[in-house]
Amino acid sequence: MANAVLWKWILNANYGVLNALLKSLGLISHYQVWLGSPAMALNVLLLVDVWKSVPFVALLILAGLQRVPPILYRAAYMDGAGPVASFFT
Repeated sequence: MANAVLWKWILNANYGVLNALLKSLGLISHYQVWLGSPAMALNVLLLVDVWKSVPFVALLILAGLQRVPPILYRAAYMDGAGPVASFFT
């Protein structure tokens, strides 16, 4: 719910933060209606969904990486793998 209210405030066509920021930077000359056309609405909603989901996925990946036993890193080192190779194997 809070995510929807935040993005409603950011994307508002009359007083939205995104429009004000882009106009102050000189990237747009007039305010845009971000959810006005189906193609633009789809792209904006895709961006919003990615913004909402990426931190959760990153947290899951971090939790999984912390559960890798140290013996596997030692075995990779003994096999001659460097830090990058032991991370990806």
